[in-house]
Amino acid sequence: MRIADRGSSWLFPLVPLALRDPHPVMTESSPNNRRLICWGRADHGYSRNGVVRKVMQGQGWEIVDHAPGVLDALGLGSSGRLPDDAELVWVPCFRQRDMITASRIASKRGLPLIFDPLISAYDKQVFERKKFPADSPKGRKLLVWEQRMFSLADLVVADTRAHADYYRDVLKVKEDQLAVIPVGADETMFRHTAMQPIGGRRPRVVFFGSFIHLQGPEVIAEAAALCPEADWLLLGEGPMRKEAEQAVKGCGHVRFEDYPGYSLIPDHVTQADIVMGVFSNSSKAGRVIPNKLWQAMAGGRPVITREVEAGAFPWPDDPTGEQSGVITVPPRNPQALVDAVRSLIGKPETLQQLGSASRITFEQYGSFDCINRAFRDALDLVGVQPPNTD
Repeated sequence: MRIADRGSSWLFPLVPLALRDPHPVMTESSPNNRRLICWGRADHGYSRNGVVRKVMQGQGWEIVDHAPGVLDALGLGSSGRLPDDAELVWVPCFRQRDMITASRIASKRGLPLIFDPLISAYDKQVFERKKFPADSPKGRKLLVWEQRMFSLADLVVADTRAHADYYRDVLKVKEDQLAVIPVGADETMFRHTAMQPIGGRRPRVVFFGSFIHLQGPEVIAEAAALCPEADWLLLGEGPMRKEAEQAVKGCGHVRFEDYPGYSLIPDHVTQADIVMGVFSNSSKAGRVIPNKLWQAMAGGRPVITREVEAGAFPWPDDPTGEQSGVITVPPRNPQALVDAVRSLIGKPETLQQLGSASRITFEQYGSFDCINRAFRDALDLVGVQPPNTD
């Protein structure tokens, strides 16, 4: 097991010692009493976190949650109430800012530290949101900061091989400190259901998301306006929704609804004939497989999404989707998306076949079994064996 050289060259503002840490230690128990610390102010219900936690519990881990506060930064927080027999510190996705305090507790206890960032803050702010140029002082500062945060981990987890390559090449994570665990989907929620034959009804195309640039909602809306042969449902709220609504103004076959809540998304997948992926031309969109793709595949629905970089899809290249159930089109190309939709709805039997292929691909590359194996491999890289080894 390699424990990263985490250092202690960070200064934190002093606060009155009388302040009490408001973040209690929470435990999700397991009969095996093998414990890992989940360190970070994270949304445990977020799809990626929820799936990983179910795999952890399935392996027999008892998850001890700790949301660090200001006092943890000073070494005065409730971390002293954490169990002495924990074997691992796990920092969940999006929690770069919790890495310093996580590294302190991991170093103090001699535990391996694994970070599952899911995204790069530098990539998101500079290349997706375009808040400032890469070569600007803010851009360079953010890059150095994030490189530092990633260097504190003994192991960094990526969701695809292409994303792992980005962490290696841009954020300078060593190859032997990288592991790939697919995002997958919660199979207890997103169940495989048979597709309803189209027959005399209109085909249904569904998109759900947060209407951000990465997803290319404006591309989906432009395609929807050009394809009145199907009913289109776009679910969610976000910064680009108004633009998308404007693109389909007057189109009675296109409907928008607010995000219905995570628990209701499986129902919308079940009612879909085709599920939309992401379509922006950003480099990040070409490196990842978002939640919605895995969730649609778990439900056995054909997916159309943009072409990706080598290593983004773990399955063999299959633009037509005949084998994988995932059809790819050029990014930011509404007409190509329309052509793909028309090709599918013009052959209803093909939809059924692609739906079955999509579920098979999920079982091979994104199921709980797959994530379980990938998580075991990640633990092995830091010298930890899961409680259940059978």
